[in-house]
Amino acid sequence: MWIGVANGMFTQRSLWDSLRHRAERVPWGKWLWSRDGIPRHEFVSWMLFHCKLPTKDRLARWGMQVGAACVFCSCDESQDHLFFHCVFSAQVWRLMLQRLGVYRGSATWRVERQWYIDNVGGRSLQSRLMQVSFMCTVYVIWKEGNSRVFGGVPVSADVLFHRVVSIVHDRVCSWRG
Repeated sequence: MWIGVANGMFTQRSLWDSLRHRAERVPWGKWLWSRDGIPRHEFVSWMLFHCKLPTKDRLARWGMQVGAACVFCSCDESQDHLFFHCVFSAQVWRLMLQRLGVYRGSATWRVERQWYIDNVGGRSLQSRLMQVSFMCTVYVIWKEGNSRVFGGVPVSADVLFHRVVSIVHDRVCSWRG
């Protein structure tokens, strides 16, 4: 007799439910994990939402010997700085948001996260486009930073913006309906 469920019947689902930790639902989870997104973009965005990306300030807290300088502008690198306060990434965000018809500056990650929760929900085409654009922008900024750390050829914010537009365009063209 299986004690994982009230009726005593064993199923794979009852086993999974007994093993996994059920966390409280988060307000951004529904649009972060959607069929519209690109899985690697969703994963990096998920890490951003949980403040778990290995930025230089986090690596230093783990005891790693890394310089604190942002790969884009030489200020101290943190998640807030890398994605929202750095002059380079702020330019990418400004271009992307303008393309989407949004005219606003960037703030701290907590303020940005709340703005996205409040303004980017729903299944309208505009919401879906904003969701994919947000995750793609996060991903390409993160990837460009890693590329620079590991010896890649740096590209300008404008080139990065056009890369985001191209990826989002290709993704939107793959949607059905």
